[in-house]
Amino acid sequence: MLDALCFWQGETGPQVTEFLATSIIYFIEQILMQEHETVGAVLHHLSHVALEQSLDAHPAPDARPVRTTDV
Repeated sequence: MLDALCFWQGETGPQVTEFLATSIIYFIEQILMQEHETVGAVLHHLSHVALEQSLDAHPAPDARPVRTTDV
């Protein structure tokens, strides 16, 4: 998501990027966040889920399972 915002900033300028970032944060706060969470925690969780889905969808041939952990 951050890569997309950086790309859009280069293509459209900082005003559009700021609007998009604010819209994403608002969406997370209103729809995805629970009372005990922060926007950063929700984004981290979404990133982790996307990584695991990618690894499940496109496993390397004859590869051992990859364990993803938080650092």
